Amino acid sequence: MRKLSIFTSLIIVAATLTLLPANAATASAGASCSQAGLTSVVKGLKYTCVKSGKKLAWGKGVASAGNTATTQNPIPITLPVSPIGEVTFENISQHISDISAAAYAAVQKVEAANSLPNIPTKIVVGPHTAPPISDVPAAFQKIMKLWSGFRQPVSYYALLYNFQDKDWALMTASKTPEVISTGGIKGLTNMMSQCEAPNRCSGGNSGIGSEGTYGAGFGQFGMDPAHIAQDSYFLVGGIFGHEYTHSTQAAQFLDNPNIGKPLTQLQNQHGLSNSPSGLYEGALPCWFQEGQANFQGTSAEAATFNDYMSWRLRMAKGHPIPEFTDYSAASLTKMLLTDNPPTCLPPAPVYQLGYGIGALVIEALTAIAGPQSTMAVVTLLGRGQTYEVAFKNVYGISWAKAAPILAQVASVEYAATP
Repeated sequence: MRKLSIFTSLIIVAATLTLLPANAATASAGASCSQAGLTSVVKGLKYTCVKSGKKLAWGKGVASAGNTATTQNPIPITLPVSPIGEVTFENISQHISDISAAAYAAVQKVEAANSLPNIPTKIVVGPHTAPPISDVPAAFQKIMKLWSGFRQPVSYYALLYNFQDKDWALMTASKTPEVISTGGIKGLTNMMSQCEAPNRCSGGNSGIGSEGTYGAGFGQFGMDPAHIAQDSYFLVGGIFGHEYTHSTQAAQFLDNPNIGKPLTQLQNQHGLSNSPSGLYEGALPCWFQEGQANFQGTSAEAATFNDYMSWRLRMAKGHPIPEFTDYSAASLTKMLLTDNPPTCLPPAPVYQLGYGIGALVIEALTAIAGPQSTMAVVTLLGRGQTYEVAFKNVYGISWAKAAPILAQVASVEYAATP
């Protein structure tokens, strides 16, 4: 779901599960950090994460020119990318039947090869809330491994709740330092308005804070019992991978020079902010925002290809909108080329297409060049590049040429979906 400018999150209450040992979340000299080479600007000082013996710690802060220097957040692959298998932009229309298996295998291969980053994680579950999977910490570990090498939240707090635990969740959040320090209570209050009844409380949102604990992630997750019991998205743990991916998207904008600057009239009009989450929402095409989170978040969590396909077969047509009825290649090409923020953001109906059509396009890009290629695009946006420039730098083909190819694939796949 949309990140509500500050966060896209999960919500679980009553039991607290610590996924990894806690480290200091805000950069300060000598405090633990998660990855060598990361930088963070705090109160005018720029800190760099360095390896000292067997430990990673923030070095001594050095004077930074306010928020004028753009951090070069890491990209763990060589650009432009090369095809990872038989599927390429040139021949993908002849390999449509191979895309799903190739993309799923690519995600699983990267996830298995990567090491687990050290991201302190706290999961809080409501007293009457039952998560859809038995091992929620493992779900977060999977998605953290997939994005290992990219900048991620310095810590993550997940709150899981159902309608019965709604008041409890608000009270818990209002007294929780991790939520307060990231400003996450604002997003939680907005999300709670969507938790309207026992069978209408299954949304989530997640993101990155830029106030208090800089770089911390907060996720909230509605756990509607009837819904999650029959929805494969929840049953394979896809909601956790989806929402955490939103926080990783936002993390690519940490230390962006626009953080904290006064808002423009256009930003105010569309509910955007100059936080990491607000900045990526204002830069990344809407179909990409939700398509990346939906495909890669779910494919990372699905234990088997059959589990993935049980979700995938419902995904393509799972978010129809009355305003959009033409799924021809020409129509989808136009959508991909024009589905840009801020006009595509909610309440614009076209935003919903990202969950289905967007996920099909990201699946195709992953089959061609692997899952890390898509996050590399987001990282380059965080460095200040436009989407068109970032896409060309990652894939070696212009977005104007790639969009019709990907639209043709999505059109065929959409038509073939029951």
